[in-house]
Amino acid sequence: MEVNERAISYKYGDRFTLKPLFDVHLGSPSCDMHAFREYLSQHDDEATYLLGGGDLLDAVIVSDAKRYRKSADASGSDAILDEQVDMAYSLLWPYRERILGLGSGNHEDTILQHCSTDLIQRLCRRLEVPFLGYSGLYRLQFRQAQG
Repeated sequence: MEVNERAISYKYGDRFTLKPLFDVHLGSPSCDMHAFREYLSQHDDEATYLLGGGDLLDAVIVSDAKRYRKSADASGSDAILDEQVDMAYSLLWPYRERILGLGSGNHEDTILQHCSTDLIQRLCRRLEVPFLGYSGLYRLQFRQAQG
């Protein structure tokens, strides 16, 4: 298990917000895109950080007969997974400097096991943010700024 770290400078009295990105299920028609966009946009640039913990993508494909239903697929093409990665990239790109990292959930892990591709790792590379894997630890270090 990897321990990820980030040091954050602060001045006495500063406040910080940590916004979780868990179980969003981008690509599902049940995902409230308006609410997600609003959630992302409500931030203080200097003090808000995002942390993704799994199932950011719905990542349910046609060959997953137990879970796939066309009515639960919001994709516009046969490239379901590519669409979901592109959608996540477009939504998260403006906030990439505030993303502490993104982790995989059971949906992304199922794709890794059956399709040999790690969707969240690909997304992290594109966004240039840490990939947190399926489980891990994160240490935030707050350091008082000098002066």
